[in-house]
Amino acid sequence: MLNAYIFLIPLAVTALAFSFGLGVAVGFWLAKTQEKRVTLAASPPTIRPAPKGSRTSSEQPSEQSSEQPSEQPSEQPERPTKDPQQIINALRDSQESLQTRLSDAEQKLASQSLEIRNYLTEARTDELTGLPNRRAIEHLAESEMVTQSENQLPLAIAITDIDHFKSINDRYGHASGDQTLCFVATQLRDLLPPDADVARFGGEEFLILMRNPLPDAFREMERIRETISAIEMNHAPQKIQVTISSGLCEIDYDQTLSEAIERADEALYQAKRGGRNCTYVHDGHRVTTRAS
Repeated sequence: MLNAYIFLIPLAVTALAFSFGLGVAVGFWLAKTQEKRVTLAASPPTIRPAPKGSRTSSEQPSEQSSEQPSEQPSEQPERPTKDPQQIINALRDSQESLQTRLSDAEQKLASQSLEIRNYLTEARTDELTGLPNRRAIEHLAESEMVTQSENQLPLAIAITDIDHFKSINDRYGHASGDQTLCFVATQLRDLLPPDADVARFGGEEFLILMRNPLPDAFREMERIRETISAIEMNHAPQKIQVTISSGLCEIDYDQTLSEAIERADEALYQAKRGGRNCTYVHDGHRVTTRAS
């Protein structure tokens, strides 16, 4: 009898295990089902789009149409008519304002033109002597070469140098050197013919343009040289004897201004070697002490 019960024990354990597993599976399934129901209850309802061509209730035309009253054209207000005298006064005021502005603009333009002329004058003037500077005289010489050539008229050029200028600076000081430059500049400007031009060419050199043939220009330069050498410059408490040397040539219109200046400078070099206080001439072929 006991053996029969022993035989049934494994079967009972197997049945109990199967029942337990079945219970766990059913419980798990019931839990998942309940979770899905809660999720569906919490989510908003899905709205399906209406078929094409259908109208919603809000879009249905109302059965009763209200009659819209016809718009009546509004009457335009009449524009006030201006007094003719007021129009004339306004035009007169506008004209006076324009004239004032035009006058102011003309005065400003005249002032600016004067400033430009003053600037150009300063840019072409030697500050110490008040004579034109090298740029100005070269520009003038180029222009005169064209004019004189077209009219078949002569044009002579001279380079004048102050003799022993370095010694004057060293012995009496730079202030006396500046005084000597101004003295010679004044003498050249006052003694040259009215149609001649003189400029400070650089250092103690001056460049002179004369509208004369070579012999006449030579006589003019000799006259000026003799006059300057006869004057003692007053440099208190001393008096300084000042002399000049010059090289002269007549411009050949087939050559350039630079070539003419080179010939005049070569003549000046020979005047320095010849003892100073003299005028030498380059006749186009050689340097001589007289113009033929």
